[in-house]
Amino acid sequence: MLDRSRVWVVVLMMTVSLWGWAGESGNPQLTVFVIERAGTPGRVLTDAERTAAQVFRQAGVDVGWVNCDERKPEAACEKISQADLIVHVIPRARTLSGEVFGVAFVENSAGVYADVFVDSIQRLHEQDRTVSLSPILGDVLAHEVGHLLLGSNAHSREGIMQPHWQAEQLHSVAKGQMRFTKEQAIKMRARVSSLHNDQRDESMLVAMRD
Repeated sequence: MLDRSRVWVVVLMMTVSLWGWAGESGNPQLTVFVIERAGTPGRVLTDAERTAAQVFRQAGVDVGWVNCDERKPEAACEKISQADLIVHVIPRARTLSGEVFGVAFVENSAGVYADVFVDSIQRLHEQDRTVSLSPILGDVLAHEVGHLLLGSNAHSREGIMQPHWQAEQLHSVAKGQMRFTKEQAIKMRARVSSLHNDQRDESMLVAMRD
């Protein structure tokens, strides 16, 4: 979880599935389903997802985003499996401090679901309007998905997994310098590959039963 005060929590809400073992880049691939409930403009969300995808690409993981409208779900959004990750973009947390930007729900060092709170991100944006909203939202998305892959104890003193974001972190966001550490990148690639193996093994078991 990410906040800008003294307190930090970790919870998650997001869905991710694998497209395959690796894409043309050779990187393991991950699909994240995003359910937007905060009225975020489409272009802002798309740019944020592009920012987050770039952060993961630098870590050696290719992420694809599927935007789902619960009122009119596309076919792709109706096929979320147990191996998938889901992110809900919502206005605010009901029970957490307004200083919290997101929460990831983690069990056994990994998770499936994450929430991102737009109102808190907007307030951070207002501290320095020279930094656009999209890259801040994108880096928060990457942070929370990072918890889903790395676990609740993934905070670090540097990079995108820092627990507290203020002016210094905003400057790094503006420069595109919020990244995962090498150790975090290695662990995430292994985690995504294991998700693929679990999904493949489950498919083989179903085929054998049939």
